[in-house]
Amino acid sequence: MDTSPKDIREGWTRVTCSVSHHCPEEPLILTIHGLEGTRFSSQKMAISNRVIRTVVDLEMSWEDHGKSLICSLRRWNGLEISRSTMQLEVKYAPKDVQVIASPGTTVREGETLSLECRIKSGNPEVSEYLWYKNDQLMYKQPKCNRIEFETKGDRHSGAYRCEAKNSVGSKKSEVLSIDVQYPPKEVIVKWRSRGVITEGDRVELRCSSKGNPPISRYEWYKLPQTDVFRNSDWLHFNAIQLENAGAYYCVANNSLGQSESSPVTLDVLYAPKDVQLAIENNKLPIKETDTVRLNCSFRQSNPSNDIWYKWYKAHSKDASAPATSGPKPTAGSGAPVPPLPSSPAPCDGGTLWEEFSFFSELLDHFVKTQNQFIQLTRKFQKALLQKRQKTRVARSKIKKQ
Repeated sequence: MDTSPKDIREGWTRVTCSVSHHCPEEPLILTIHGLEGTRFSSQKMAISNRVIRTVVDLEMSWEDHGKSLICSLRRWNGLEISRSTMQLEVKYAPKDVQVIASPGTTVREGETLSLECRIKSGNPEVSEYLWYKNDQLMYKQPKCNRIEFETKGDRHSGAYRCEAKNSVGSKKSEVLSIDVQYPPKEVIVKWRSRGVITEGDRVELRCSSKGNPPISRYEWYKLPQTDVFRNSDWLHFNAIQLENAGAYYCVANNSLGQSESSPVTLDVLYAPKDVQLAIENNKLPIKETDTVRLNCSFRQSNPSNDIWYKWYKAHSKDASAPATSGPKPTAGSGAPVPPLPSSPAPCDGGTLWEEFSFFSELLDHFVKTQNQFIQLTRKFQKALLQKRQKTRVARSKIKKQ
């Protein structure tokens, strides 16, 4: 028997069986059989030059590999005279390629994952295996059909497939999805504000994290408390108050565990609170010419090291100059006046001592009198200058005469 083409592959192949025949008076039958089914075309037998030849077209399948074809010579009465057998060598690309994952398609981060590219059959044997993740080529391996690695979160989650190749062709597997799970990581707090936080500002903190399975719950804590402050990924302060200042951190949770962020400190600036004015004097009642000490104090302030004080007199809209460590303020204007009693620099701890004298009314009267004296002096100087000029003009006229 003979085939055309010689190299049998899947598809149609012509098989020819022939035998020499020297007794034309004795009719013989030459048939081909051995493959069941309807993949045979009609057999055609011919006798020429004392050769009986039978031709048949067969549709070969990869499943025919290794099966036998039989060419049988029979008499007209059905008696078999001889036979010839040929074992089929069908070449075909790899079949039924699939990826097998061990220990499974869902693994915990840090576990070793093994992927095997398994085929049902192929002739000739596979010469190369190719591995893909999310349709991107990862590895090429000659003959080795297995890869394994230690899983690392999102890096190794994805859709895997393999491709098996031989000299006839190649075949890709179906996609196998690998899910690498891990507890929350990279917990970060981001916050929205206008920069410096002042009492009454709107402040928003947002907690974000990565995790697989996805984050199921966020918890906010305020140090040093251990109870949950709020359950949400957002922490809102529509009008932040002094009591909201402090250090906050969030905790992200999923079914595999939890992880916490670094603390974020909210430093809320506010004006001095509970400002009080007190009179401190050793002798009561206060008499004229006594030295009186007024104490301006407050309970708390932020910032606490940059406090300015202004003193007001009742029923007056004007304030005295801020008390600072610089030059002392002066009363009135014009010529120097007697100095006020010494005033210390701004006080540590929120207290300022300022001394006042009941000579203030006398001082005001002196300043007014002084201003009037200056104005009269200037008028006198002006009149004297005018008189001198007139005298000079009169003298020059007399000399000319």
